[in-house]
Amino acid sequence: MNTSKFATAALLLTLALTANAADPEPVTDADFAPLLGVNWTGHLMYIDYSSGKATKIPATLNVKKLRENRFEFAYGYPDEPHANAKERIAIRDDGKRLNSQNVIARSTAPDSTTIITTQSGIDNNKPATLRYTYTITKDSFELRKDVQPEGQTDWSLRNTFQFKAAAKTQ
Repeated sequence: MNTSKFATAALLLTLALTANAADPEPVTDADFAPLLGVNWTGHLMYIDYSSGKATKIPATLNVKKLRENRFEFAYGYPDEPHANAKERIAIRDDGKRLNSQNVIARSTAPDSTTIITTQSGIDNNKPATLRYTYTITKDSFELRKDVQPEGQTDWSLRNTFQFKAAAKTQ
């Protein structure tokens, strides 16, 4: 999914769900199931704040289930292996939170799940609201991070991981 189509879909989803003011459906282990047992390859695109330019680097991802409601995301950077990292994601509060991120929207279609979360944080050394959009299919995974600096109303793209399924693992 290209970035502009994705941004438009995420915005429409957010507006539709917040206008309804209903609690989103809870996140479950099944939402992350398509990520398991697959070698994911793609890239990380981030905005370099010193230059203002988008920078793209190759990336890999492997996701494993640690136990119920717990996953480990292992990010690899083939050109910069010193930056490899692991992140644990815990589904909390009956599916209303991912770690410290509040689930504000969740939608499913026959072949995809989109989860949008927010949390308070720091970006570019300033307080901000961070918004994460997880788009999961059996063949692709995108994790987009947008930021809204404190006192502002506009959102800006900070980074996005885009992966395609490379191969099934055992």
